[in-house]
Amino acid sequence: GAKSVISKDGKEALTEIEPIGIIGRRSKLKIIIQTGRTHQIRIHLKSIGHPILGDELYGAQMRSKRVMLHSKKIKLFDYEFESKEPKEFIDF
Repeated sequence: GAKSVISKDGKEALTEIEPIGIIGRRSKLKIIIQTGRTHQIRIHLKSIGHPILGDELYGAQMRSKRVMLHSKKIKLFDYEFESKEPKEFIDF
């Protein structure tokens, strides 16, 4: 796969990004992080020119009532947690 370097001083981090819906300039994505670095998703999306809607700290130009980032499923060791999507995501 493609590899990009954001910072030569940073630690390695792997993010898989899959578009699952596109409307105009907005995309709904399925993102799988393999490493779990601080702000990994936000930094990786900004680095490819696609910051998260509402995430003004990481370059979003379009405002939103909230940062449009939601953890639908988390797997940790032998545990798995899943939560419903917020209404703002379902009505995307």
